Amino acid sequence: MRTLFVLIAALTLTSCSKQSQICGRMETLCGTERADCESLVKSTQENFGDEGVAGLHACFSDAKSCNEASGCVAGKGLKALGDAMGEFLQGMKKGLEDKK
Repeated sequence: MRTLFVLIAALTLTSCSKQSQICGRMETLCGTERADCESLVKSTQENFGDEGVAGLHACFSDAKSCNEASGCVAGKGLKALGDAMGEFLQGMKKGLEDKK
């Protein structure tokens, strides 16, 4: 049980640390308010999970300008749009199939 608690605590701290680093980078590069950044990271977490936040973190870590950091956010948004469009088209395909 103690091991589970330590694992949960470590995962929580890692997630908070990445959020803090992403938001610190956004503040430095773009002058973004921390609350706005935290909302962005929370949305990324909800839509893409830990993998999405890790990808955003990696992209922000490499960003050299506000424009590049903004591109990281836009890229995540476009990926979500692409994924949604793919699901939509799959549903449309199923709807068009001739089933009697």
